[in-house]
Amino acid sequence: LPQGGQPRLAEAAHAGNEQLAKLYENLAVFYEDVAAYQKSELALRRAEDLLRSGLLGEHASVLGQLARLRVITGNLAEAKKNQVKALRIRESIGDSIGIALSWNDLAELYIYTKEFGNAVTYARKAMTVLGDNPQVGVAERIAVRQTLGSALCGDHNCGEAITLLSGAIELARTNFGTNS
Repeated sequence: LPQGGQPRLAEAAHAGNEQLAKLYENLAVFYEDVAAYQKSELALRRAEDLLRSGLLGEHASVLGQLARLRVITGNLAEAKKNQVKALRIRESIGDSIGIALSWNDLAELYIYTKEFGNAVTYARKAMTVLGDNPQVGVAERIAVRQTLGSALCGDHNCGEAITLLSGAIELARTNFGTNS
């Protein structure tokens, strides 16, 4: 090997793991689409294993996806554990947008479990970062409004929720057309 070849091999293996993890992540989505939840979970676990020593942001994304799958399968305690772990990873790397996306995911979990006070808290935090951030896609800016609106309505603050969701509709129309 040429001098410095070992680190390059390690980098190549690392990049290969990240690409392979992405394939497993995609496979998990396909399995989830056909309700093959056990296979989806196995694929996500494999992606997580491949990413443990890789990109932490990607690892957090896989944990978030695993949490969503666990909500579908009714394993809410594990879903919350995965969401909190994803949040902690994103906090450790200082990814402010990722942190806010984790807050939004936690808010959605709390909506699902009818813990609306917690849902509102996390959704408001997410809205502060994501709501008008040009670095965030329009779909995510709409989604955070939907999450906060659902949390507010569940918390018996439907007037504020309606205003917020009306804004989400306008944002969708402006960016995706009047029939969106």
